[in-house]
Amino acid sequence: MEVIFMRHGKAEEPGDLVLSDAERALTGEGRKKVENAAPGIAQFIRCGSSAVMIWSSPLLRAKQTAEIVASNLGKIKIQHYEAIAAGDLDMLIKEWGRLGDDVTLIIVGHEPYLSHWAEKLAGVRLVFKKGACAGFDVAVTNPAEGRLKWYATASILARLAKGK
Repeated sequence: MEVIFMRHGKAEEPGDLVLSDAERALTGEGRKKVENAAPGIAQFIRCGSSAVMIWSSPLLRAKQTAEIVASNLGKIKIQHYEAIAAGDLDMLIKEWGRLGDDVTLIIVGHEPYLSHWAEKLAGVRLVFKKGACAGFDVAVTNPAEGRLKWYATASILARLAKGK
């Protein structure tokens, strides 16, 4: 299977207008960058995937990012997992271990968890800037181990979407 980690877009800074971290929304700039990058993700989805699934953190900025990606990939259903917001990779591995080998799973989450997960899954150190993605090949027979296939920032994804 293919697992894609994606960091949410740029969000509002914590402050007086935002009641909690969970309620921080994408900024206009963050929304625009994700909208420009989302079509580029489609170019990385493995040919032959029978299904594309999106799992998202329940925090607003991640939910908004997932919604933009889902609408660009054909109205894919989004499932929200508290484990993503909590950084619980072990629980996510158990869940994705139940999926088929021909599935592409996009997980929209947060730093520093995504960097930690990439290192734990594939032994690579990546820094996930806002809107960045990394794709991993993961065998269903050993869902706790993967191989990095690609990494792209939001600006690279946007250029790919434009064919540049």
